[in-house]
Amino acid sequence: MPLERSFDIAPELSEASVKSAKALSLVEEELRDCEEQYRTVLDEVKDCAIFTLDPHGLIGSWDAGAERLKGYK
Repeated sequence: MPLERSFDIAPELSEASVKSAKALSLVEEELRDCEEQYRTVLDEVKDCAIFTLDPHGLIGSWDAGAERLKGYK
């Protein structure tokens, strides 16, 4: 005769979902803070041209220092 168990996993799943949502929210907040700090650093750099290139060598971003030093918007 098989042994049968009856248990309700809904509360555990609900609790796990809440914890997961809270963790995701914290990670998103940390990412926003990091991006804000990155933007602040880029905005404060005046004597350097900072830009990114994509894998094909095309410019992906161009900061104000690059505009000023290179003369291109």
